[in-house]
Amino acid sequence: MRQKPVLLLVLLFCVTGAIAQKSSTKFNAASQKRNNSFPSNKKGQLLGIHFMAADFITPATLKTSPDPISKSERKFPNIKDLSTGLAVSYWKGLTPRIDFSGKVNMVFHDYAALYRGESGKNEIGVEVEPTLNIRPFNDDNRWAPFLTVGIGGGLYSDKLGAYAPVGGGLQINWSSNTYFFVQGQYHFALTKKVLGDNLVWSVGFAESF
Repeated sequence: MRQKPVLLLVLLFCVTGAIAQKSSTKFNAASQKRNNSFPSNKKGQLLGIHFMAADFITPATLKTSPDPISKSERKFPNIKDLSTGLAVSYWKGLTPRIDFSGKVNMVFHDYAALYRGESGKNEIGVEVEPTLNIRPFNDDNRWAPFLTVGIGGGLYSDKLGAYAPVGGGLQINWSSNTYFFVQGQYHFALTKKVLGDNLVWSVGFAESF
C-alpha cells in the first residue's frame, strides 16, 4: 500500500519535469526568435524624415478666452488652418530605454503676425531641436510609447526664438532597421515676442545606418 503514494510522487515528478522541459524549450525558441528579430535592446543610429502640422490657434484660445470651454469662445482650427512642415531627424540610443534625437524642422507659418501684429504671407521657420525620449520598455519591442522633453531654437523670418518641447509618442520597431514614429508635442515658447506656444503633430519613419 505504501508503494502507491511513492509511485504517484514519481509519476508526478516525471510529468512535471516533462512539462517544465517543454516550456523551457518553447521559451528558449521564443527568445531566440526575438533575438533574431531585434539584434539589440538599444537603438542604433538612425536617420529619419517627418511630416508635421503645427497648431498655433488652440494654445492662444486656451490662454486668452475668458471661458475656453464655452462653445462661443472656442476657436479650434480646421485642418486648413494648421501650419505644415517637414523635419529631418537623427536618433541614437543612449541606454535600452532612453534615446537622444536631434531634429531640423522647417515650418511654414505667418510669423510676422505673431511679432508685428499684422498678417502677411507664410514664412519659413528653421528650427534645431535636441530632445531625450524615454520609454517604459527596451528598444527591442515592436510597439513602445515614449515621453519627450528637450530644448529648441530657430530663426523665424529674421527673428531668433527659443522654445521647450514636451510631449510623447509611439514608435513601431521593424527588426531594428526601420522605425515608424507618431508624435505629439506642446512647444512652450521661451521668447514670447517672437514665437507663440504651439501644438505640433508629426508622423515619420527612420532607417538605421
